[in-house]
Amino acid sequence: MRKTFMSNAEIMQRAEAEIAATLVQIRRDTSRTDDYKKAEIAKAYQQMRAVRDRLVEERNAARDEYRRTLERDIFAGQGASDPSWAISRRDAGDRAEQLESPTQAAALLARAERQGDEPLARAIAERAYEMRWPEVADQFLGARPDVAPRFQELWEHAEPSLQQTFMDSMALQARPAELDGVPDYEIDRLADSFSPEPAA
Repeated sequence: MRKTFMSNAEIMQRAEAEIAATLVQIRRDTSRTDDYKKAEIAKAYQQMRAVRDRLVEERNAARDEYRRTLERDIFAGQGASDPSWAISRRDAGDRAEQLESPTQAAALLARAERQGDEPLARAIAERAYEMRWPEVADQFLGARPDVAPRFQELWEHAEPSLQQTFMDSMALQARPAELDGVPDYEIDRLADSFSPEPAA
């Protein structure tokens, strides 16, 4: 089953929920000036931002570890714990790193398949993954349909689309309406240095 991680939108929902009650209380307080309430909202936003950053860091660490697990499973192969396999795989990796085109890689992969050289085939697949050679990856997966779902998952982890990257980044920029368009450094200045008296 494909493993999923929190999206940036979900992270922001969690972070915003942390200060939702605080914002309601601040906004309903008629005994304070607008400037005072804005400063308090800036402090609440700092708390929200800290939660957001922590959740992003935890999510990214878990996602990176999962990617490394996929890479080990796919490219090291089941014989990775065998010392002789490890040596063969390392040597095969050195050969694969010399490949400069998908045509070269496809030809060497075909030879590895004919000779039953699984360490070399895995090394070529890793090179195809690193260089983004989908035709070579498909050639490798054609003989290993059981590996295909994990390989596809790894491929998507490695290179999200530019549109997805932009949308993910924008999802983390949410802030209370009172602070819309205000840069973080100005919010920090407001929260940390402004302490007006309550309205009379």
